[in-house]
Amino acid sequence: MNNSKLFITPNLVYPAFDGGRKLTLGRIMDAVENSMKVTLIAFNYQFEMPGKAKAFFERSGVEFICFNPLNARNNRVMDYALSMGSFKSVYAQRIDRELDFFELLHAHLNQYGYGTVSVESIILDGAFTILDKFEFERIELVFHNVESDFLKSLSASSKSLSVKFAYWLESKKIARLERALDTRQREMMGRYCLVFLTQYDYEIYTKKGLFENAPYEINVNNVYVPHKINRNVDIATPFFLFPGSLDFTFNRDGILWLLQNYEKDVTCNIKIYVTGAVSDENAFIFRRYRKIEVLGFVSENELMELYSKCIAVVSPIISGSGIKMKNLEAIAYKIPLIMTKFSAVGVQTESCNTWVSDNNQVDFISKMTKVLGMHLEGVECCDC
Repeated sequence: MNNSKLFITPNLVYPAFDGGRKLTLGRIMDAVENSMKVTLIAFNYQFEMPGKAKAFFERSGVEFICFNPLNARNNRVMDYALSMGSFKSVYAQRIDRELDFFELLHAHLNQYGYGTVSVESIILDGAFTILDKFEFERIELVFHNVESDFLKSLSASSKSLSVKFAYWLESKKIARLERALDTRQREMMGRYCLVFLTQYDYEIYTKKGLFENAPYEINVNNVYVPHKINRNVDIATPFFLFPGSLDFTFNRDGILWLLQNYEKDVTCNIKIYVTGAVSDENAFIFRRYRKIEVLGFVSENELMELYSKCIAVVSPIISGSGIKMKNLEAIAYKIPLIMTKFSAVGVQTESCNTWVSDNNQVDFISKMTKVLGMHLEGVECCDC
């Protein structure tokens, strides 16, 4: 058995400042912890300085190879034009134009043999033309959500007509790519193992007639957290925490949904702190509410401090698509987490620190009140 694994990613992965990166980093570090020899070939899609990523992966025992694209930086208009002509995702189009990237991948695979290769995004589908020329024990293709549905939801939530159209068009292109990948995996007779973030995501795809009977597995709650959080709950001025941008429609709608009853409730007078990027327009919406404090963007250290001191993380999401990344992060950090049933879809909730409410404000607030009371009484916060 060849105990080596190659990850191919569309970004540097580290620093892990968004959900996709955190999940990919979790998969990489899981392979390291399982004593695999790990190599990462990263397409530097966002033109980042690779120093931090290189240092981190070297410390972690991961061979790090960064590819800096030559064509994409100054030719984004051309990418959009080519994308329209081919009706291919603009993200995949930018990668496909970098022929040197695929030559690097081919040369590397000629020199080194791997047991497993993991393609960490469907926009890297061009890599399969190279991978199919080599023998591996296993090839993984990773889906971080129901990709086309996620873009469709971004289109629905956008206010700008031009942005709405751009997301809608991209969702159609990604849907076409998903169908092409379904055809490819059937033609390759199970050569690829599909990795879905949740069982729910897989079932959504099969309802569309895609990836039925394909070899697959679920990447359960695999999010990398760099350190433990020492919980030191602030009992003097307790607060709940919602770590999500109010500029994202589904976050904003969820908080407004909760506040409809939470503002009037007399059993729980504790503020909800909200972190994440927020425009002046959206911040203004919440100024009339007494029980919410919009902190805006905070540093990683400040967020860790809030995680340490909060009563619990709340996730009152009632609509939208894709995994709720902050839920996985709270579970990984072992912070009490209160979710709606909708928000809990696809999340492993067997943890003692997770509280799932019905999709109504009264039950959600009841869970908040109960968790608060347990903290104030010094009782271990556990619902199992």
